Amino acid sequence: MPRKKRVKKNKQRSVLKRRIVGKKPMSKEQKEVQKKRREADKVLNEATNKKNQPKKI
Repeated sequence: MPRKKRVKKNKQRSVLKRRIVGKKPMSKEQKEVQKKRREADKVLNEATNKKNQPKKI
Protein backbone atom coordinates (compact mmCIF):
# COMPACT_ATOMS: atom_id res chain seq x y z
CA MET A 1 0.00 0.00 0.00
CA PRO A 2 1.33 3.46 -0.86
CA ARG A 3 2.07 5.64 2.09
CA LYS A 4 -0.49 8.35 2.71
CA LYS A 5 0.84 11.84 2.04
CA ARG A 6 0.75 14.23 4.98
CA VAL A 7 -1.32 17.33 4.44
CA LYS A 8 -0.27 20.62 5.98
CA LYS A 9 -2.99 21.60 8.38
CA ASN A 10 -1.41 24.52 10.18
CA LYS A 11 -3.88 27.04 8.84
CA GLN A 12 -6.93 24.95 9.68
CA ARG A 13 -5.52 24.08 13.07
CA SER A 14 -4.97 27.71 14.02
CA VAL A 15 -8.50 28.54 12.86
CA LEU A 16 -9.85 25.66 14.92
CA LYS A 17 -7.87 26.72 17.96
CA ARG A 18 -9.15 30.27 17.65
CA ARG A 19 -12.70 28.99 17.36
CA ILE A 20 -12.31 26.76 20.40
CA VAL A 21 -10.60 29.30 22.62
CA GLY A 22 -12.75 32.14 21.33
CA LYS A 23 -9.95 34.70 21.28
CA LYS A 24 -11.26 38.22 21.46
CA PRO A 25 -10.04 40.74 18.89
CA MET A 26 -7.24 42.95 20.14
CA SER A 27 -8.33 46.16 21.83
CA LYS A 28 -7.08 49.54 20.59
CA GLU A 29 -4.87 50.06 23.65
CA GLN A 30 -3.35 46.62 23.18
CA LYS A 31 -2.68 47.40 19.52
CA GLU A 32 -0.89 50.61 20.50
CA VAL A 33 1.21 48.74 23.05
CA GLN A 34 2.05 46.13 20.40
CA LYS A 35 3.06 48.83 17.93
CA LYS A 36 5.33 50.55 20.46
CA ARG A 37 6.91 47.23 21.38
CA ARG A 38 7.55 46.47 17.72
CA GLU A 39 9.20 49.87 17.22
CA ALA A 40 11.39 49.37 20.30
CA ASP A 41 12.37 45.91 19.06
CA LYS A 42 13.34 47.35 15.69
CA VAL A 43 15.57 50.00 17.28
CA LEU A 44 17.19 47.45 19.58
CA ASN A 45 17.73 45.07 16.68
CA GLU A 46 19.46 47.72 14.59
CA ALA A 47 21.72 48.61 17.51
CA THR A 48 22.75 44.98 18.05
CA ASN A 49 23.28 44.50 14.31
CA LYS A 50 25.67 47.47 14.23
CA LYS A 51 27.49 46.14 17.29
CA ASN A 52 27.90 42.62 15.89
CA GLN A 53 29.33 43.59 12.51
CA PRO A 54 32.86 42.32 11.85
CA LYS A 55 35.55 44.93 12.30
CA LYS A 56 37.21 46.15 9.10
CA ILE A 57 40.99 45.96 9.19
